[in-house]
Amino acid sequence: MEQQKAVSRKSKPASLWSMFTNPVITLESLRDRPRWLVPVLVSATFSVAVNLYVVRRIGLARLINAAGHSSAVIDPQAAMQSALAHQDLILTFQAASTFVSSILTILVIAKVFSLALTLCGQDTSFKTILATVAYVLALSAIVRQSLLALTATLIQDLDTLDLRNPLATNLAFFLRPSSPVALRILSALDVITIVTIALLVVGLTKVCDRLSPRAASLVVVVPWMAYVGATLLIPSF
Repeated sequence: MEQQKAVSRKSKPASLWSMFTNPVITLESLRDRPRWLVPVLVSATFSVAVNLYVVRRIGLARLINAAGHSSAVIDPQAAMQSALAHQDLILTFQAASTFVSSILTILVIAKVFSLALTLCGQDTSFKTILATVAYVLALSAIVRQSLLALTATLIQDLDTLDLRNPLATNLAFFLRPSSPVALRILSALDVITIVTIALLVVGLTKVCDRLSPRAASLVVVVPWMAYVGATLLIPSF
């Protein structure tokens, strides 16, 4: 029976939709079929579509005004005039940068995990690690971007939308700390992020030989903590 289940898993390539219905089995199947291109392209394209929708829904002028109030460097009036004069160019650049950054994020995280696993004595191929990261981050991006689109659609007064932290998935959204440091720390304690970390840990234990949950947790959590720490030291990071 166990052999039949193993053969069945090998015969069925992972699909992005199965990440929503049975993520553990999907991640386990990547051990034999590490396909990564589809989730990378889907998550990047979906992020672009939602970002363009949110910009259209909220309005470019409101976004520029919010950026001006959050930065002492930007002159809101001058930025507003320049943005409205080059609106199509700005939207094109935003779409391109969102697409590229989504792909680069997956590649960088996969490379960091691959190096960390090598230090742990694992010889899992980079393609397998990349596929694991791509599927988990695609699930995370689709959920997060869907909630963002839903929030932008349902909210009545768009001026009340906090563009720095628009989703009610972290402590900062509810506590509204005045300290920038506290805001970034509490924003990091995000439900979607925590679930993503948990799935990455599970995924690595499924595709790597004899990798314990403790070691996989260190591989995932330590870089994440380093990133959060870097955002505290360098706010624009």
